[in-house]
Amino acid sequence: MEKKFNLGDRVRLKENGAIVTVVIAKDGWIAYDENRRIGGACPMEDVEPIDRKTDFLTRLSELLREFDVSFIAHKTDMPISAYFKGDEIPFARLGKENNKGCGVIITADNIMDYDKK
Repeated sequence: MEKKFNLGDRVRLKENGAIVTVVIAKDGWIAYDENRRIGGACPMEDVEPIDRKTDFLTRLSELLREFDVSFIAHKTDMPISAYFKGDEIPFARLGKENNKGCGVIITADNIMDYDKK
């Protein structure tokens, strides 16, 4: 069965993992926009649809790694604190912890370990 992609779909290039936007899908080929410029064209079998949840978590993981940041929820009913590596004082506090009991730490290395159900 031939893959179907539509104008505006976000897809991942199998060649390098880049996420691009489909601008034309015709006759088994797509042309794509990468960073708001025409990036090229390729056969549809060279791209795969992306899962928004996985894409979001992958990009968040990349940002956490790039800025060397982790999120920590210290206790129940406390906001999640965002720390730069090595700092003892958080630079931001985010929302409320949903976990009952011990604290939670979210890092670039464990953000993809979410409950996939």
